[in-house]
Order: sequence, then structure tokens, then C-alpha cells
Amino acid sequence: MSDDTFVTEPELASLLSSIKHFVPLIPDEVVKQCLATAGVETDDENVIRLVSLAAQKFVSDVARDAYRYNQHRLNDAKKKTVVKDRENTLTMEDLSHALTDHNMTVVKPQYYL
Repeated sequence: MSDDTFVTEPELASLLSSIKHFVPLIPDEVVKQCLATAGVETDDENVIRLVSLAAQKFVSDVARDAYRYNQHRLNDAKKKTVVKDRENTLTMEDLSHALTDHNMTVVKPQYYL
């Protein structure tokens, strides 16, 4: 039976040493609180930074995909009619399409008058 690993020992050591110098966009305290809410209690800084890095990557990917959906929608609208140049706005439609690509469902709440 072969030992199939995704990361070798030197690569893991390099990652752990570089993650100590990484300044995440999501503060460690927020990640700790989210982990605690999910039932994970840890004070290991490497685990917290790794989760923060994964969350940052996920948010970045979703934002990039939503931007692409926005660009496709604007290009389709420009073909049909003349549209004024305006700033890009993240719409719920674009965001829900991007999240669907990442196997997440967005349901709009019902509005009551």
C-alpha cells in the first residue's frame, strides 16, 4: 500500500513557519469565536491561522466568481441595449450564482407588507 500524501514533511514545515508571519484579514479572535461556536476549542495558533487562511481564500474565490457573473451580466445587457458606464455593484443575484458554484444555497427571505 502506497503512502499518498498531499504535503511532504519539508513542505509542511515550511508552511507552518511561514504562517507564523502571516497577518490574516480575519482576526484571530473572530476565528476562535467561530471555531468555538462550531464546537472546536483550540489555542494552537497554527490551527487558527490555517482556518483564517482557508476562510480568506474562500471569500476571495466567491468574490472573484461574483465579479465574473457581474461582468457577464453587464456584457449581455450592453449587447441588448445601450447601458451607461457605471461602477460595478455586487448584487445578490451575482452573489447567489457564485455561492451556488461553491455548493451553497442562498434563499431570499419573504417580505411582508
